[in-house]
Amino acid sequence: MHNKRRRSLLPKRVIYDAFVVAVHAGVPKDKAGILVDEQFGAAILRDAAAEGYATCCPVEKSGQDEFDFEYGEDFEKHIEVFHRLSPRYWFVTTRRRQVLNRRQSARLKRLSEYLHGNRSRSRFMFELLVPAEKAQLDRLKGDSKAYDLELRPR
Repeated sequence: MHNKRRRSLLPKRVIYDAFVVAVHAGVPKDKAGILVDEQFGAAILRDAAAEGYATCCPVEKSGQDEFDFEYGEDFEKHIEVFHRLSPRYWFVTTRRRQVLNRRQSARLKRLSEYLHGNRSRSRFMFELLVPAEKAQLDRLKGDSKAYDLELRPR
């Protein structure tokens, strides 16, 4: 487990070090931020917060087709525990799927209300992915590039 943790942390550290170099090279500090999970990036989050950089932690289960909280119904306790790392944002990725939209919307609303009602200094950052559905790709003869350039924007 110790070696697995070290392997997971190393790329995050390299990215953070590059982020710091970029800021020192002239990237405006108030326009930059770092996104890292608290499991493997707690030290990075502490350092970034101490340096005044905007920080962001994911709150969703990684790699899921439907947005759900990493810690299920205990997400509020999780946020309270890790709030000491002072993330400016909690990050959420959702995928647009007709069937899932109501559940995902309810979870997003719950997170927003919790952060707002808790007078948290944190907000949440939202990323919407719009993957091609099978029928859409079929219409485009499997051309995902055509989907990205032509169909998705509409």
